[in-house]
Amino acid sequence: MSTTTFSIDDRFQGFPGYALGGITGGLMAQRIGPEAEVTLHQPIRTGDELEMRTRDSTVELLFDGDTVATAKSTTIDVEIADTVLPESAMEASESYVGFHEHPYPSCFTCGTERSDGEGLRIFPGPVGTEAIVAGPWTPHPNQADSDGTVPLEYVWAAVDCPSIWAVMEAAPSECPDHVVTGRLAVRSEEPIRETEPHVVMAWPLERRSNTWPAAAAIVDADGRVKAVARHTLVLTDWGVPLSVSRTDD
Repeated sequence: MSTTTFSIDDRFQGFPGYALGGITGGLMAQRIGPEAEVTLHQPIRTGDELEMRTRDSTVELLFDGDTVATAKSTTIDVEIADTVLPESAMEASESYVGFHEHPYPSCFTCGTERSDGEGLRIFPGPVGTEAIVAGPWTPHPNQADSDGTVPLEYVWAAVDCPSIWAVMEAAPSECPDHVVTGRLAVRSEEPIRETEPHVVMAWPLERRSNTWPAAAAIVDADGRVKAVARHTLVLTDWGVPLSVSRTDD
């Protein structure tokens, strides 16, 4: 068994004061491989001292002796819709609801208060009449390793919020539900490199009694798939309000 102690910096927050699920998942997935699933058992505060334990094919994340997240290898069976190219993604992003109503504008992935290079600044908007959202993403050099490759935790972060916005777009008007990340699974197919244009696209899957799954993909300028994700959102009475995204208002 190998053990590492670390904390997640506040700049990687999703909810204020709490680590973005994609960042947490990507850090754990580094010990699993290119196709992994992370289950978040409770919110993780930024700055808290965490212990990551790897035993056989399972990774555990602990805080104060309690398991707060687990990761394992998986197989992601997601059917990708027609890929969205950069020009269409830029047009869709102009209708990003977060520009005028954002529940967490400091979010590392989709927050409008983050400057270029400080956050990912992925702003997904609806693509036509389809149940798809998409936004352009050109990784900043600040978000790459010394060889220009984007680290796995940023790839996971990039698919986190767009899949939530896809569910928000699909939710009925005045929906009272909120969602939080229950599980996030990502398959990284090809390296993503700094300064190269990409599109992050996402779409809702069939809603269930207490969860609303969604899928996402990162594609390059030619539509080649770089990563695929399956995001299981848990319906709760707190978290991201689904009523924020209202394209018909």
